[in-house]
Amino acid sequence: APTRPPRAGEAPLVAGLTEANPHLIAPGDRPPAFAPWRDRVAALGLSYLRVLVDWRRVQPSPDAPPDLAQPADGCLRGVPPCAPFAGIADQLRAARDAGLTPVVVVLDTPEWAAAPARGCEAREAGPRARMPADLGAYRALVRAVLELGRAEGVELPWWAPWNEPNHPLFLGPQRAACDAGRPALPPGLYAELARAMA
Repeated sequence: APTRPPRAGEAPLVAGLTEANPHLIAPGDRPPAFAPWRDRVAALGLSYLRVLVDWRRVQPSPDAPPDLAQPADGCLRGVPPCAPFAGIADQLRAARDAGLTPVVVVLDTPEWAAAPARGCEAREAGPRARMPADLGAYRALVRAVLELGRAEGVELPWWAPWNEPNHPLFLGPQRAACDAGRPALPPGLYAELARAMA
């Protein structure tokens, strides 16, 4: 319980969670190994669920649209307990059923969509951290998620055009040359993505 009520004009603290497994979010019958933890999550009184859209995973090829119901094993990094679920579609349903507002966050460019390497690119990052070469493909991904939300009756008012753009493993290159004195590139790249998303 709060130690004091919010003052007039002061917004109460709101919180959210990043959790991919809908069995830890949605109310109702769940696999028994998940139920106690789901109940603890529910007791937190959260408002938001951060839904990560791993573009590289849901659309590994340009020959097919994004598979937003792509099966997942429901394990955390392969460690039990496990209970399969149908990807982002189940995540959005879980948010809806739990009364949480999704915050959709895009990350990881598929190799087929990535711009060529340039500037000071983190060696471990590779194509997944590069800007899309064609922002039309990025827009198609965003439209697919919006359509899924409409089909499932889930409002999607909150979006982040890209995950952690200040980190070289998520968006790069961070600079045109490997020199900390050079201007940071991600603010401009992120703005491009935000305009494309809008």
